[in-house]
Amino acid sequence: MTEDKKRILIIKLGALGDFILQTGQMKAIRDAYPQAHITLMTNKSFLKIAKQTGWFDDYIIDNRTWYPTDWIRIVHKLAFGHYDMIFDIQMQSRTKRKYYSLARLLAPHKFCWAFEAQKGYNVVEVTKACPLHWGHANQFFLPLPSKKATLEFCHGENKNFHLLPQKFVLIIPGCSPNHPYKKWPVLSYTDLVQLLAEQEIPSVVLGTSIEKKEIASICATTPMAVNFCDKASLLDIPDLARRSIMVVGNDTGPTHMAELVNKPTITLFCSKTKHCAYKAPNVHNIIRDSISGISVQEVMDQIQSIMHNA
Repeated sequence: MTEDKKRILIIKLGALGDFILQTGQMKAIRDAYPQAHITLMTNKSFLKIAKQTGWFDDYIIDNRTWYPTDWIRIVHKLAFGHYDMIFDIQMQSRTKRKYYSLARLLAPHKFCWAFEAQKGYNVVEVTKACPLHWGHANQFFLPLPSKKATLEFCHGENKNFHLLPQKFVLIIPGCSPNHPYKKWPVLSYTDLVQLLAEQEIPSVVLGTSIEKKEIASICATTPMAVNFCDKASLLDIPDLARRSIMVVGNDTGPTHMAELVNKPTITLFCSKTKHCAYKAPNVHNIIRDSISGISVQEVMDQIQSIMHNA
């Protein structure tokens, strides 16, 4: 089959941070197959961002449940979607366990399933002798140039941006409730916005209703801290970061979005997730065994260093 006629599926589910940091790989696949019909299988919450890229021709929504109806629906789409290549760029093996074996068993046609590897993709080529035959798998390696992710395509409606100070540091104190070890203490963020206020630097504290009480507590300490809880959509975050002086936040999706608009970003990590630290000239990762071991003064010193060298 010629390159322009290929049907390709990209599977990318999971956390927002993982999705954002792998947009570069998605773009690399589109660049490698510019004329192919590419479908993205992803979470419903990522659909608006995905559509803004312009890289995909179709979408499959995975609700990430084990309900039999959802599972059968997805397996059917994978097995009978007539895909020539499936790129599974998950950072964990959930989709491989959940979908690969059954899709491979049922698919009536030859196809390749590419699993993300350290420097490319390990590819299993499945050849079908008849509709229900398990087939023959030959594993080979597919090199694919890696590209740095960028969110230059991403823009929101910016409905509440009139509330923003002229200059500010964007503070992102939240993270997934399932990963409390990623969260720098609220009292540390409180002390940080106070130190910024003493330097006449406003803060804008971003978050959702999950962090409502924490954000209110942080902002109550100084009138120079703007409570931006539930005032920005996912698509607003890149524009919000662009408007800021810099960003300080936990290892979480919104912080990683800020990293990818080339804005100075200080990202706070514990050693458990240090492998997720993004390396770029504008990104300053502070990593300790426990995230509570990161001192407020250490973060403030980094802020002042960035501003001095700007």
